Parts: sequence; C-alpha cells; structure tokens
Amino acid sequence: MPKWKMQSEMFRQAMRAANGSGSSNNVGGGYGGKSGGGYQPPAEEYDDRTPCPYCGRKFNENAAKRHITHCEQQSKKAAMKGGPPRGGRR
Repeated sequence: MPKWKMQSEMFRQAMRAANGSGSSNNVGGGYGGKSGGGYQPPAEEYDDRTPCPYCGRKFNENAAKRHITHCEQQSKKAAMKGGPPRGGRR
C-alpha cells in the first residue's frame, strides 16, 4: 500500500472516531443522529521517520542525515570534556 494511501486511511479512521460514527450506515452523521460504535484505535501506527540514535528524536530521511552527524559530533565533544552526553528528553 502506498504511503499516501495509508496516511489517508489513518486520517479517515481518526475523523470517523472523532465524529462518533463507527459504521457508514448510521443515520444523520456523527453529530446529531444515531452514532454507531465508539472510539476505535488506529489499526497500525505508520511512522517512516528515522530516529536519532543519540537523542531519540525522529526526522525525515534528509533531515536525519544532517541531524545525526551534528548530534554525533556534539555527543563526542561532550564525552571529550567529560560532561554528560547531550540530547535525550528533559
């Protein structure tokens, strides 16, 4: 399945869940009419971003190439100075 189609399906499923329409045969839409089932979590979280091995942040392919080299250099500088490694969540 192409990336755009999977993202579209995830978006549509989220919109259906937000409107309260679990099925397409409910009357009156999700706001005023009968609503079907409740919230249905997404079938699969699709994330094609690349995580940085140093700080854990996620980037697209091009930004990851730039960021990881920068983050690696910062990590090495901190290790040379004897300080704590940079990055991570605060």
